[in-house]
Amino acid sequence: MIEIITVNYNDKLGLERTLQSIRSQTESCVLSIIDGGSSDGSDTVINSNSDLVTRYISEPDSGIYNAMNKGVKFASEDYIIFMNSGDTFVDEHTLSNIKNEISNKPDVDIYYSDAIYIRGNSEFIHHAEHSLILSKMPFNHQSTVIKRSLHVKIPYNENYRISSDYDFFLRASRRDVIFHKLKTKIARHSLDGISVLSPFHSCLESVHSHLMNFKNIKFEETEYYGEFFIKEIFKSKPFLSRSVVALYTIFVKGHKIRMLKLLLGKVFR
Repeated sequence: MIEIITVNYNDKLGLERTLQSIRSQTESCVLSIIDGGSSDGSDTVINSNSDLVTRYISEPDSGIYNAMNKGVKFASEDYIIFMNSGDTFVDEHTLSNIKNEISNKPDVDIYYSDAIYIRGNSEFIHHAEHSLILSKMPFNHQSTVIKRSLHVKIPYNENYRISSDYDFFLRASRRDVIFHKLKTKIARHSLDGISVLSPFHSCLESVHSHLMNFKNIKFEETEYYGEFFIKEIFKSKPFLSRSVVALYTIFVKGHKIRMLKLLLGKVFR
């Protein structure tokens, strides 16, 4: 019923953690590994876990979303969980609990859950809520179970480098897609990914996706706009952040939609 897809590129240690987490599950699963042609010894990790791996593809790709689309293309089960290198399930019963919840509510396109975020040596719960999708990324792909047939119809937009998962959920929300929150927390997710380390580009892509999908959206009500955008970019320099926010408020805020369209039209032309 559920297929786990693991995307990896030169992350041998992260891949080891992910495969160890998958192996610890009390419920068996189909596992596909999509590797981008790693040269760091990832293949030795995969070969040593060959009994766990259903299919393995290793070839150059154009980025993480190209690799994830390959995973969708080759998947065979009804539902997909992307558990990429470094991601882990919350505990050994997670997959079994997910299957039990899905069997009780089978007519859902996207199941999602709260997640455990890891920052340094600390952990905290990220509370997921689909109703917030127009204001921010409500959940990450690690903490979703997605119907494969839906993903075939809506592949990841490979023009985005960071925020294509958010774009996918936005496009899905425009259809008659059923979302359902699981009680089971699915994943532990480290806050050292590219979307966290590159907030400027992440915000640009997220706003662009809003423009493409919801042309009449009130951007001033979204998380990916204005003050939030500036504070993310300059979060290590609070004085500079306050100064830029002040300039933004005086010169830009009243012309926000027009300026966003001009800016994003140039960036994504």
